[in-house]
Amino acid sequence: MDIEKEIFQRSRANFDKLEKYGFTRSADACTLSKTFMDGKFRADISVCKDGRISGTVCDAQTSEEYTDLRADAQNEPFVNSVRDSYKRMLKEIRFKCFEPAPFISAQANRIAELIYDKYADIPQFLWKNFPGYAVFTHKEDQRWYALIMDIDRYKLGLGKGRTEIIDVKADTETIGRLIKRKGYYEAYYMDKKIWLTAVLDDTLRDKDIMKLVDASFEMPDPKK
Repeated sequence: MDIEKEIFQRSRANFDKLEKYGFTRSADACTLSKTFMDGKFRADISVCKDGRISGTVCDAQTSEEYTDLRADAQNEPFVNSVRDSYKRMLKEIRFKCFEPAPFISAQANRIAELIYDKYADIPQFLWKNFPGYAVFTHKEDQRWYALIMDIDRYKLGLGKGRTEIIDVKADTETIGRLIKRKGYYEAYYMDKKIWLTAVLDDTLRDKDIMKLVDASFEMPDPKK
C-alpha cells in the first residue's frame, strides 16, 4: 500500500512552505521527523527536489519500522488507528505545503513543465471518461505530438496498481530499438507503427523522455 502516493497524487510541493512547516531543507530534499499518537510512533518523511515523496513509520522507542501499516491484510482496529493518524498527518502537510498539479506522478508533472518551458504548450484534458488522459498539440494545426495517460500497470505487464505513461511519435528504427529496453513499450492506445510508449515512474531519465518528445514534435505531418 503506497500511502504517500495516494495522499499526494496530483499535487506539487512548495519547498518554501515545507521549510516553514518544519521540514529541514538540503540540496536534495526536505525531510521531517514527527511523532504522533501521543508519541508512540514517529514518521520520517522525505520530499525530494524532483517531487518524489517517501515516508517511514517507526516505533518511537525502538525505531523499528511498523510494517503492519502497509499490509493490506492488516485490518485490526489498532493498525487502522495508526494508519488513519499517519494519513491525517500527511493530509495536513499536503494542505499546508502542496499545490494542485495536473498529473499523479512527479515525473509526469516534471515532463509537463519541461514541455511548457520549451513549447509553451499545456496539457489538454479532452475526455470525461478518461480524466487522466491529456494531449499536447501543435498550435498551428492541433496535431498531437505527445499523450500522457493514467493506466493499469497490468496492461504493460507490470503487475498491480496504476502508472502514468507517455506516448510519442517515433520512426520505425527508434521504436524497434527502444522497445527492447526497460521502460519502453509498443504504443498503448495509439498506432504501434508510428507511436512509442515510455513509462513515467522514474525508470527513465527526464532528459531521455524529452529527447523523444522533441523528436515527436519535429516529425513532419504525413499528410503533407
